[in-house]
Amino acid sequence: MKALPVTKPCSPTRKQTAKEFNILVSGPRPCTPCPLTTIRLPIAAQMLRKIRLAAVSLLLLMLALLAADFIQSLVRLNNVVIEGEFNKEKVVSDGEDSIVLTVRVTENGQPRVNDTLQAWLQPGNGLMIPEWAYTDENGEVEITFTPNPATAYDLKTDSIINVIDINIGRWLEVDKRFSIEVPVEIPLSSD
Repeated sequence: MKALPVTKPCSPTRKQTAKEFNILVSGPRPCTPCPLTTIRLPIAAQMLRKIRLAAVSLLLLMLALLAADFIQSLVRLNNVVIEGEFNKEKVVSDGEDSIVLTVRVTENGQPRVNDTLQAWLQPGNGLMIPEWAYTDENGEVEITFTPNPATAYDLKTDSIINVIDINIGRWLEVDKRFSIEVPVEIPLSSD
């Protein structure tokens, strides 16, 4: 019977140091490199480290851009003015009379075009149209308010129209608010 040749372990060379392996191979290594044992895990680890660094850098860049937009929006917010004006002095809460509020949005005296405005009543009751609108080329939006019918026995409650402009920032919503009390009058008699 022939004896099988014994491979004797060789000492690690400069290319095959323990730093190149993340796994410890038990037993002697053959002198000729085997493709299965010479997987260079540190190259994969270095690639993973580069991917992580790129992802973190991209995330930090996005956060910096959002923070810059937010800060710029806060600075611009001081220059945005929202004004409102009614078309008449008062509205009678008979369910038929209505009043028109013209809201004007400007920045540094120039009209803000295509800004999204949201309007709501708080407190108060009635029909307000529209609740969402875009400013026109003059930076204006017209909101029509018709109070619910009231009797002479109803207590007078204030109706306040609140308007918010949410288009100050480019990427983040930074808003400017405006409130105006509606001059509602309760009818003296119910016919």
